[in-house]
Amino acid sequence: RDMGDYHQCFSRAAVLEGYSKATLAVGLDPIALLKQSDIDPYCLRYPDFKIPTASIIQLLELTASQANVADFGLRMAECRSGSALGLAELVLAQQPTLGAVIHKLLDIAWVQVDGLLLAVENVAGFVVFTADLEASLPGPAHQTIQLAMASMIKILERVAHTKIHCAAISFQCCEPGPSLRYVKIFGKNPAYGAEQNALTIRETDLALTLRPSDPVLEARLLNLLLDTTGVREPTIVDRTRHIIQILLPTGQCRITRVAAMLSVDRRTLNRWLSNHGVSFSELVQEVRMEVIRSSLRREVKIRGSMSDMLGFAHRSSFSRWWSHNKAAVLQEPSARDVNPRQMLL
Repeated sequence: RDMGDYHQCFSRAAVLEGYSKATLAVGLDPIALLKQSDIDPYCLRYPDFKIPTASIIQLLELTASQANVADFGLRMAECRSGSALGLAELVLAQQPTLGAVIHKLLDIAWVQVDGLLLAVENVAGFVVFTADLEASLPGPAHQTIQLAMASMIKILERVAHTKIHCAAISFQCCEPGPSLRYVKIFGKNPAYGAEQNALTIRETDLALTLRPSDPVLEARLLNLLLDTTGVREPTIVDRTRHIIQILLPTGQCRITRVAAMLSVDRRTLNRWLSNHGVSFSELVQEVRMEVIRSSLRREVKIRGSMSDMLGFAHRSSFSRWWSHNKAAVLQEPSARDVNPRQMLL
């Protein structure tokens, strides 16, 4: 993949495990909804069939809307038996601790859902696990994020054979409506309008030692998994884009910081990007445009200013950027009815 040919994300049909059962439970026809979302219903029989991730996002939102339920992603997670991950779950089961399971999941999540951005950070005795989608994917995507977060907890619980209680949970979206399933799955109600979709778990809970792992078996399983799915090799442009998207809201999106996270120096990163016909500043601009358009498509309400979300140190810097880019942003169909003042909140 190169900057001018940014890949279309495809996911395994296995991610739809539980969809039919959850859809029938709310009184709808899953086959009709699949067809309405341009997804071949036969994919339900073939878990390794590849489906555009964008179609899955739109399917879950359409189903939730037609069923008039705000927690369809959680309902779908409850209907899963645990076989959706296939070989990937066997790889996860070979990890020595729950913390290692999370880190391995970050490495292989693309096998299941391409376009899902996962990250983990240790903060003052807690592990914060975040989930988002590539900015190029459609929105809103509340149900997909719900499903991803609930699936994460259920994976940990299956591997550990014990209930996992979150210290905190948050979503970027505005509160979609009450649901008892949040407490049932996560152990508490979430906060809404947050900067990140995040699960917070105590480090001590993730230090739980699991059954003795077998490194040889894990290597064989991982090789088998990659033989089945192929090896994903993102370009340096892809990797730089990903890091920029993560660092922008922190205010730390500098080329030196990005280069350090890629284990190279600034000059090397500039040379690599130049070989792909793009500069670091051009990538930052592209990601900012994608993020602001994505926020409008997904109806994300952010606490704090848009300037912070886009990584501007001063409101005046954002105002100048906005005056130059407002017309291009508002060309997005979903943004045409937006009051430009909302960009300055």
